[in-house]
Amino acid sequence: MCSDLFHPFRTAPRVMRIAVGLVSLIGAVCAVSLLYGGLAPSLHDDYIGFMRVGATLCSLPPCLIAVGAGSARYGAFERVRRDPRNELRHNLAWLTLMGLLTGACSGVVFALTEFVLLGRPFEPGSLSLTAMLTVQTVMMCVAVSLLVLLLANCGLPFSRTLPVLIAILLLANWMLLPLTGEVTRYVYYFWYPISPYWPDVLVGQVAPFVGWCLLLVVANVVAFGHMDRLEA
Repeated sequence: MCSDLFHPFRTAPRVMRIAVGLVSLIGAVCAVSLLYGGLAPSLHDDYIGFMRVGATLCSLPPCLIAVGAGSARYGAFERVRRDPRNELRHNLAWLTLMGLLTGACSGVVFALTEFVLLGRPFEPGSLSLTAMLTVQTVMMCVAVSLLVLLLANCGLPFSRTLPVLIAILLLANWMLLPLTGEVTRYVYYFWYPISPYWPDVLVGQVAPFVGWCLLLVVANVVAFGHMDRLEA
């Protein structure tokens, strides 16, 4: 199963795999630069800054490119030999794995920068904030990746949707950052830093995220079924 999950990524064009590694490296360097050069007075301020700026700039693009590189796309011959629904199952599992991996890497980069490079003292709330950053990054990556997969299942290839979507998110981040109020909060609903307390995050973000995932999975199933019938 694990081998099958990574097979499309291993057989993806070499340029695509190099792009995943290169963008991931650039994202990690940018994240360290933002945290190290921000001169924030506390870990909590760095957490807020990363989730408002760094997450969209540094974590989301490599995840989306990896999702596109490792997604399965069955041809006519494979659809005859295999259950076509395996393509959708594979893509859902792959984007979930990439979201978890991106969140974990973001948490590690954040912790290393804060506690090793900046030398901040490890306090009781430090682990909670680092875990919260990791969870919110995972929600960001999975939520956006499900939308990208839905567009792909509607007939728009990853090569066309990914550049446009990444550009929109980066421009939105730049345009919305100076604004006050709830605009940015609603655009970045699942990963905006609403509170340092878990009960607020669980009720305000995790619960709606579960509903979003259920809705998008159903939408992907419906779109995938209609796509197959159109191609038959």
